[in-house]
Amino acid sequence: MITLETVKDFDEGLHSPFEKHPDLLVEIGRVVSLWGAISNMLRHFAAQILDCDPVKADTILTAFPGEERRLEFIVNLLSAKPLDQKSMALLAVLKSLKKLGTDRNLIVHGGPIWGGKKDLRPMDSYFVNFKVEDGAKRYVNARELLARHLAKLRFHGGELADLLHPDTST
Repeated sequence: MITLETVKDFDEGLHSPFEKHPDLLVEIGRVVSLWGAISNMLRHFAAQILDCDPVKADTILTAFPGEERRLEFIVNLLSAKPLDQKSMALLAVLKSLKKLGTDRNLIVHGGPIWGGKKDLRPMDSYFVNFKVEDGAKRYVNARELLARHLAKLRFHGGELADLLHPDTST
């Protein structure tokens, strides 16, 4: 059995190219944490729609790989009945969150690199986009993507929280 005491030179193992840029690691952590909070809200919302407990709703949602597919499933569930004003607003927020899925996947699954290419991109931190589609860039500046994604995620996540958990104190 391997223990930390028996592993030699464990500091020389794999390191992320972003480790020398802790600000990027913090922002990536924020993205992951916010998506986790959104996933939790969606799990509880799906449980309400399906009239079951959140554990059973989660079992159903895990049949749909990826946040975009889960959001699409919840959109379809919500759309299956006549929509009141709150449901229409919720539907709009869910669709907005679904549009963020491509950037989320790039942040979570894209290859982090540090580098550049003369006359093409300056030396900086990038995510490698392995699924270049619809004219998307192969190398996406990490700081720009994280700032843009966090702003949209906070806004739409806040809308979701407000709709699912309205302030009833007033």
